Amino acid sequence: MCRNFPNAAHPSWILRATSLSKLDLPNRITCPRAKIIPVPNRSRRLLWDQFHSLRYPGGYFPRDDLRAKHDPLDWRADHPHTNHREMYRRLRDHQYYVEVAGTALTCIDMSLYGALLLVDPEDEYFPEELAALKKAVDEGLSLVVFADWYNATLLKHVKFYDENTRQWWIPETGGANIPALNDLLGMFQIALGDRVFSGPFRLPPHAMFYASGTHVHTFPSHGLLVTAQLHDQARQIMSGEKAGAEGEGDTMAVPVLGLLQTGADYANDTDAVPKAGRIVVYGDSSCLEGGASKPCHWLLLSALQYAIAGHVPQALRDMATPHKDNHIIPSELPQRAPGGRLELYSRVLARDGSGPRPPPPCPAPPPLPPRPVPAPPRRTFVPRPPPQDHGILETDSTERARRAWRGAGAPPRASSAAGYEATSWRLLLLLAAAASLYVATALWNSPAPRPLRGHQLAPAAAARGRRLALRGHCAVEQVRSPPAQAPGSVAEHLAQG
Repeated sequence: MCRNFPNAAHPSWILRATSLSKLDLPNRITCPRAKIIPVPNRSRRLLWDQFHSLRYPGGYFPRDDLRAKHDPLDWRADHPHTNHREMYRRLRDHQYYVEVAGTALTCIDMSLYGALLLVDPEDEYFPEELAALKKAVDEGLSLVVFADWYNATLLKHVKFYDENTRQWWIPETGGANIPALNDLLGMFQIALGDRVFSGPFRLPPHAMFYASGTHVHTFPSHGLLVTAQLHDQARQIMSGEKAGAEGEGDTMAVPVLGLLQTGADYANDTDAVPKAGRIVVYGDSSCLEGGASKPCHWLLLSALQYAIAGHVPQALRDMATPHKDNHIIPSELPQRAPGGRLELYSRVLARDGSGPRPPPPCPAPPPLPPRPVPAPPRRTFVPRPPPQDHGILETDSTERARRAWRGAGAPPRASSAAGYEATSWRLLLLLAAAASLYVATALWNSPAPRPLRGHQLAPAAAARGRRLALRGHCAVEQVRSPPAQAPGSVAEHLAQG
């Protein structure tokens, strides 16, 4: 695999084009390239929840900033690659890696990520998702929530008449689904209210603008809250008051940001108990979008610094104060608007309005067919075919290539049994040749024949007589009358013959 990071990978393309015309058209193909990096640490991996984000077309999901009357629909879906692209680039500049979750949170291993980003969600949550998130936070996952406005009464004041359908369009939910968020945050004694606030404020040294956001309604006493002087925008809209210039009118101290270390009774400074995660809640998400007049990307980075590392930046430490009263300002918890049609566009609710449907099955991509990389042949240390010396003159800038031994680069035999059989036959032939050579050498080195004695002359004479018989009868007669000799002489042997 790749060891020297970062590397780049690009696909291979095979294109077959058939043209019936004789025109020479310019063709240019650019193959995409992707960087390959090692798996980042958990503290650098962020998970963006896209599964619970709904947009127009489909239902009427209103804008996040109620001042923008010329753009009443939320059609950009709050995605890191669309209206949150600048935020995504800032995260990448600070070495964070953002992964987009397009499935239910029950299908994701939360232990791989340092923080979960919940930015302006409009959909409901499965009960199984809530249980999985509670367990994940107890095991170290942090939550960073950027909510938005919600008020069931205010929804009727932002309706409009559609000339195409000739119907009045009423929002399915607010800028964010605060009742659903409260189901999630309620497991940690946190709740957001139903009042809508707006106005400028400062978090030194940064100038901020709160564009139609909610507020913190309930928060644990051991947490930290940041307040700001804001206007009650919902009251102005429902009463028909004309909004004044920025900074004018009645304001009130509104808790807009909350920092919480969950599991404070766990004694997180010990290693015996796993450290629980942290939660950061901010009531407005409009400042994260591209084109915001006063972007708050620095606030997201500061929230991640606290959520992952536990360090409160100086800008927030000076403004954050602990509190004792869980109910900060008088307000009601937001309720789901009656008569809504959110179930028609929801990925969680059943179409018949009976509540959450069963969680969808987790996607399992089909395994790719294995394509192993072919290994080089054994003993292949030189290019194939073996290099040959063609008499090319060597220069100072070249090096002499290694000589290849006989058989270098040859592929292995198809069968090892056939090799053993051939070797056996070669050994037998070698042994037979050695035996023949030994016999020939022994015969060559044998001693000369010794002279014949008396009893050995008869066979020799008989053989000689046969040879002389061919030459003439006289010679045979002379052989038949030899002189008298001892018993067993040549004459007796001839007579027997």
